Amino acid sequence: MLVTALQGVGCTMRMERTVARYEAAKSGFLAELDDGTRIPFDYALSAVGLVPRTGLAKEVGLEVQAGIVVDQLLRTSDPAIFALGDCAQTEAGHLPFIAPLLAEAKALAATLTGDETLLQLPAIPVVVKTPALPLVVCPPKPGIEGSWELEVGKDEAVAVFRTTDGTELGFALAGGKTSQQRTIAQRMPDLLPSIVTEPVLELTEGCSTEAGDRYECDTCGYVYDLKEGDTEGCVASGTRWEDIPDDWVCPNCGAGKEEFTKVT
Repeated sequence: MLVTALQGVGCTMRMERTVARYEAAKSGFLAELDDGTRIPFDYALSAVGLVPRTGLAKEVGLEVQAGIVVDQLLRTSDPAIFALGDCAQTEAGHLPFIAPLLAEAKALAATLTGDETLLQLPAIPVVVKTPALPLVVCPPKPGIEGSWELEVGKDEAVAVFRTTDGTELGFALAGGKTSQQRTIAQRMPDLLPSIVTEPVLELTEGCSTEAGDRYECDTCGYVYDLKEGDTEGCVASGTRWEDIPDDWVCPNCGAGKEEFTKVT
């Protein structure tokens, strides 16, 4: 579906091919593919993904797999060394995305300043910002046995990954079906189990608890609740949504206020 959508806006796809070499031509440049095809071009953009830089970690003897292996406190195999971000491999796997990075930074900052804090991660759908075809993906962990159930419509699709016992562990949405992101994400298990939180603060006098007082982040699923506020973001409990500063961001993934939707 994505290939079709990209072709519809003028892209020519060369699937399952790689570039063997670039060379200068009389006018511009040529790219030679691994099947011998030669393609003239003016500019080249290479987007080949991320590979963690783990050389230093290996040199000092840290455990390294897809990334630098850390526990739920973000400690490496040497308890005096911590790692986070694109180079780290948590118990949920290697997660080179913004939302996990921000959650890791928040947890590790607390730990390093004396408040030992375990990393907790909900299911985190990734919004693939492709205007030609909106996509949301929330894949299961690698190696889990199961199968994908696919429902395809015109320019839209829903795929849900289920284990043999029917447990839902992942999903992908395309086109208009991306509107189901929040609903399906709530059915997914946490990437890392949640921990017990402190009791909710009492509402200030005159505040209500209607559903409209809760707003959900479209990117990571974090819910701003008027009853709790966001103390680390300097938003006191009882603060109405319209009274939160416009430059406030989601404490989990950094999304702006405009990327929140009222919970009904």
